[in-house]
Amino acid sequence: MSNLTEHDSAVCQLMQCLVAIETNKTDHLQCKRQLKKFAAWCAQNNQIALPASPEIVVKYFDHLAKKGASDSSVCAFYRALIMVHIAAGLEHPMNDYSVEKAWLDTFAPEKAKNACCLQLQNFDDWCVQKKLTSLPASPGTVLRYVRHLARHETTFSDMHQAMFAIEQAHREAGLESPTRDVQVQKFQESYYERLLTSMAKKMLLVLKKKGDIWAIRDALLISLVYEIGYKASELVALNAGDVTLQDSDSTFKDYFTIRANYPQTDECIYSLIPKSFKLSPAPFLRAWLEASQIGQGALFRRIAKDGTVLEQRLSQRSVKAILRRASKAAGLKTVFTAQELYMLRRGGRTIHVKH
Repeated sequence: MSNLTEHDSAVCQLMQCLVAIETNKTDHLQCKRQLKKFAAWCAQNNQIALPASPEIVVKYFDHLAKKGASDSSVCAFYRALIMVHIAAGLEHPMNDYSVEKAWLDTFAPEKAKNACCLQLQNFDDWCVQKKLTSLPASPGTVLRYVRHLARHETTFSDMHQAMFAIEQAHREAGLESPTRDVQVQKFQESYYERLLTSMAKKMLLVLKKKGDIWAIRDALLISLVYEIGYKASELVALNAGDVTLQDSDSTFKDYFTIRANYPQTDECIYSLIPKSFKLSPAPFLRAWLEASQIGQGALFRRIAKDGTVLEQRLSQRSVKAILRRASKAAGLKTVFTAQELYMLRRGGRTIHVKH
């Protein structure tokens, strides 16, 4: 097979996965450009672009450094490669220590390097306070620290940065990193979902208390983002009837059954949700359909200043604004986004039955 054919095939595969990434137009074009360059480099060097191995990414970083690539282009490549791997259902290579170290040493701005040093200092200070050894740290010590960070609702990026800083300190000292312990990694994996669940609950609680027509619509939108894993582009394309409540038999009388279609596809899922579950879309769906009197057409619509529900669909920008406002009203440290929930949820819940 010729390099040109391999290149075309790799670009096609990467571009298909790129569709799942929701960014603004400028960002999307930049990600697309960087992925095309990466595919071309892989074809030229007889390497596989998707899935990309950590070794290949490190070599590509070296290539970018020699070419004098700008910080913005490297960051666009970094983000795009993560997202196309996730969209393709593959484990991305960017969490590998060698990749993160190469990026930090070669491209990271001083702010990122200083933040990494601060995270390590925070861990050292915590160990002194708890009378524990920070270097070498045992897996048990790191697990206790991760739990400490979780109790303080540390953002996922800060949690990840702290683990990288601890790993870097151990590797530079020629020691095995305690962050690679199975229990530590399992706790980290579960933490993000629990953090997002906590964020969603706080947002819905604020909206329930508000209780006006805007709050009813926004609560349904957020609950569908959380429970179904809709992307912003799918939310705005939903019509009345795409999300429905199904009758449950006597065996599941304490559960709601929600049937949800994915716009412009033949895919749908059935979610069996306990009636006591606070994040269930079922009560919000009933409340919105009753309040808006929507029988057909767009499910999510703009609302006039006087509370009148209009015919016009929400835009993706409106969805992001809704999530941003609700996050701020709930006093969250970071913004709850549809994209991260899509990455977390889609296809990952065993209660979903796909047809």
